[in-house]
Amino acid sequence: GLFAANCLLGSDTLKVMHYNLLNYRNGTPQCDGSNNDANLKDGYLKSILHFAKPDIFTCNELGSNLVNASRILDNALNTDGINYYEQAQFSNNGFSAITNMLFYDKRKFTLSGQDAVKKDINNVDLVRVIDIYTLYFNSTAKPGGDTIFLKVIVAHLKAGNTNEDKTERAKMTEALMEYLAKQSKRYNYLIAGDFNVQSQSETSFQNLVNYKTASIRFFDPADALGNWNDNSNYSNLHTQSTHGSAGNACFSAGGMDDRFDFILMSKEIKDREKKISYIDKTYKALGNDGGRFNSDINGTSNTSLSKTLLDALYGMSDHVPVIANFLIETGSLNTESLFKSHFKLNTVFNASLELRNLDLANQSIHLQIVDLTGKLLINENLTLDDE
Repeated sequence: GLFAANCLLGSDTLKVMHYNLLNYRNGTPQCDGSNNDANLKDGYLKSILHFAKPDIFTCNELGSNLVNASRILDNALNTDGINYYEQAQFSNNGFSAITNMLFYDKRKFTLSGQDAVKKDINNVDLVRVIDIYTLYFNSTAKPGGDTIFLKVIVAHLKAGNTNEDKTERAKMTEALMEYLAKQSKRYNYLIAGDFNVQSQSETSFQNLVNYKTASIRFFDPADALGNWNDNSNYSNLHTQSTHGSAGNACFSAGGMDDRFDFILMSKEIKDREKKISYIDKTYKALGNDGGRFNSDINGTSNTSLSKTLLDALYGMSDHVPVIANFLIETGSLNTESLFKSHFKLNTVFNASLELRNLDLANQSIHLQIVDLTGKLLINENLTLDDE
C-alpha cells in the first residue's frame, strides 16, 4: 500500500574517541623532553587521529597552558587538507597542571555551551574539574526541527590505589551525579575519561552505574562490568599500559592489564529515547587485539593495526584510546520533502529495497541508501519505471 512514512532514512554515525595523552606538553620530574618529546607526540597523535577519524575527540592530561589545545588542532587534527576540527573552551581549577579538552567536527556539530563541576558536595575543590560540553547536530537545528543535543562529560579521576585516592575519586563522581540530579531537563549524555579504577565495585564507579536515582545512571556499552585489573578475561578491553617491562620513568610499565579508560552512556542513549543510540559491538580499545595481556601494545604478534600505528600508540601514551560509535536519527523521509509524492514500499529483505513512485515517473532522482551503521550502500541517479 501507499505510505506517507517517517522512515528512519536520515541517519548519521557518530564516532567518539577518548584518550589520555600522558602529560601532553606538561613537564614533570618523571616526564621531560627526553622521554616524552612533545614534537614526537604530535606526529604520533596525528597518525592515530587521521586513522581513527573521530567526530568527537576528548582527552585527559593536556598540559594546562592555554595554547596546548590549539597545538593539537594545528599539528595533529587540522593537517594534510583537513580543516574542520574545532576545540572547546579552556577549563581548569587554577591549580591543576593537566586539563581535559574536547575537539569536534564543526561540519557536524556546534558547541552551544559548557560547564564544569569543580567542588565536592561540601564545596571543597576537587583534585581536577569535570567538564561538561553541550553539542548539537547541525543537520537537526532547522526552524521547527527537532534539534538533537548531546552532552559529553569528560573526567579524569584521581590516580592511585590508596584509600585516600579512592575517596577522592568517589568525591568526584558523587559531585557529578549530584550536579546531574539537579538539572531540570535530561539530554543524551556520554561520560568519557580515565577513571583510574581497578574494579566496577569501587565507590567512584558505583556512583556512576548504580546511583540512587536510577534514571540518571550510566551504562557500559561493552556490557563488561567486573574486576578488570590484571584479569585476562577483560584483556580485549584493557587500556593501560602500552609498555611492558620496558617502561621508562614517564610511562607506566606492566603491560596491558587495566581498564582505566571508558566511554559510558546514559539511559537516554541506551534505550534510544532521544534519537541517539549505541551501535552494537563498536566499543573498542584501539590497537588492543585481546592478545596484549601484561605485554607491549606493539608486540610483533599484534596485526590488528599497522606497525606504524602500533608504534605511535606505544610512543604517544601509556594508555590507548577508547572508541565507540553511535547512530544519530537526523531526519526522516516524509511526503512533504518529496513534493507530496507517495512511495510504495514493495519489498525489504536481504538489503533489497524496491521503491515505485506514482507521481515522478520517468524523472531522474538521486537515491542514497544508508544502512544502520552509517555505511553508504547506494548512491546514484535513477530513473523510475512508469508502472
